[in-house]
Amino acid sequence: MTQTLHWNDFSLEDEAFHVAGLSSDQKQETGEHTHKGFAECFLVVSGRLRHQVNGKEQVLRAGQFIMIRESDTHSFRPLRGESFTFRNIAFRTESLTFIRNRYFPNQPDFWGGSEELPAVWTLMDENLERMEHRFSRLTTQPRERITIEQFLLDLLTDRPSQNHRTAALMPDWLELACEAVRDPVHFVEGIPALFRLAGRSPEHVSRELKRCTGETPTELINRLRLEQAARRLLLSGEDITTIAYNSGFETLSYFSALFKKRFGLSPRDYRKKNRAAVFGGAS
Repeated sequence: MTQTLHWNDFSLEDEAFHVAGLSSDQKQETGEHTHKGFAECFLVVSGRLRHQVNGKEQVLRAGQFIMIRESDTHSFRPLRGESFTFRNIAFRTESLTFIRNRYFPNQPDFWGGSEELPAVWTLMDENLERMEHRFSRLTTQPRERITIEQFLLDLLTDRPSQNHRTAALMPDWLELACEAVRDPVHFVEGIPALFRLAGRSPEHVSRELKRCTGETPTELINRLRLEQAARRLLLSGEDITTIAYNSGFETLSYFSALFKKRFGLSPRDYRKKNRAAVFGGAS
């Protein structure tokens, strides 16, 4: 039977958020429940666990961060023979509503949007370190609204790139390949590098990438190349043709067309607009 948890079931009425943890050595399972008046997020710190959510089962592992909406129904239980720990932050829905309306009014996927399953981010290296630090800070901070809203704003404005956010959880081999291909050495090489790093057939890689991220290999590689080119346009004095070729594009016309589609400006206008405040519009 699904239980409805209310904010006052576990937190004081004047608190804006609640921090807790759960580990397999506590010998307990969370029953299936939904929320009333609050949302939450949690970070898997170590091990793996089963997450039953909205009638689907996910196997979550260390480094994964999950956003739970007020409407989600879920429960946790351990995998046989495996241990886990995770940290949880629950907070009043009003804080999330305020932030969405004030800063993200036109973002349909805000905090998971209307997708069947809640948003899952796979964090690595500095992204994971920052998240762990944010969770740790909240344990000693006053449980006031300004504290949790600062946490949420930091979180939502420092979100991982698209390939770290998984609508369906990535298999390990694909996740590692997507992380490795972010290195310019690899994305300049192009799609063959992705297939080589994944160690699977092109058809299998393409199918799994589309299922997990919604992107094709071409879209992934072009996105990484365009992000690199945009950085170089802002931070270097290289000419546009050099930037295009060094980012992996074979023709300037193709680069310019993709760049304008992605950023709404030609490479030259993008550089000029973003330098205008400092250099008075010098190109």
